[in-house]
Amino acid sequence: MKGRPRAQVFFCLDEREESTRRALEELDPEVETFSAAGYFGVAVDYQGIDDPQGAAFCPVVVKPRHAVLEQPKAEDAALHESRRWRRRLLGILMRNSFTSSRSLVRGWLSTTVLGLLSAVPLIGHLLGPRRYAILRDWLNKAFLPRAAHGAPVHAQRHGSTGRRRRPADGL
Repeated sequence: MKGRPRAQVFFCLDEREESTRRALEELDPEVETFSAAGYFGVAVDYQGIDDPQGAAFCPVVVKPRHAVLEQPKAEDAALHESRRWRRRLLGILMRNSFTSSRSLVRGWLSTTVLGLLSAVPLIGHLLGPRRYAILRDWLNKAFLPRAAHGAPVHAQRHGSTGRRRRPADGL
């Protein structure tokens, strides 16, 4: 970086704050970030673009007063909705494969089918680990494309109820 940075921002060393630090660096490469051990008194409820609910970035005894919501860029809204639908479908399939083993007929059928399907990754890992990893990454990107996310939206919390005010209500 040449000259003086646009801003210098300090974050806690905690891995939970790493996503916020990286998002800030991605939005503006001229911002310089640092990490240090400690809590800086900013209680935040952070919800990533793929997270079903927020996570409190503060000590357990403190209730977050602010919420940061990661949202897709406007031009990627359809892509993000497609990704959400596919993640939901994948979740349903995973849940059904977990619960199917608890019945007689579905358990027998799923054990047979999943046993045969588990041979594919096993053979891929054994015979061509690098090519299998490239194929796996390509399939992940093809099935679950990532939408670019814009600046996180900040929402103020109402009193002690813990409800978020939506960005449309004002900041």
